[in-house]
Amino acid sequence: MSTLKAVGVFWDIENCCVPKGKSALKIIERIRERFFRDFREAEFICVCDINKESDATVKDLNDGQINVVHINAVAKNAADDKIRQSLRRFSDS
Repeated sequence: MSTLKAVGVFWDIENCCVPKGKSALKIIERIRERFFRDFREAEFICVCDINKESDATVKDLNDGQINVVHINAVAKNAADDKIRQSLRRFSDS
């Protein structure tokens, strides 16, 4: 019996935003179809300031059942620091 290798997605939505008129849920589904086919989804995290995202995008992120981490957008490099911390934790597991 083979064990599936773990894969994690760490999304900074400010640097890789959802295109206008597109669904974040569709993006999540596409990522899962493409990257998790022969792997185990160990982590799927989106770092964003939920106050700056549209209600539809926030709803899509929640409906996609990913981990949404709110950071204050005025704090410089806050999203990068949070993703770096999550990557470190993921690689140590």
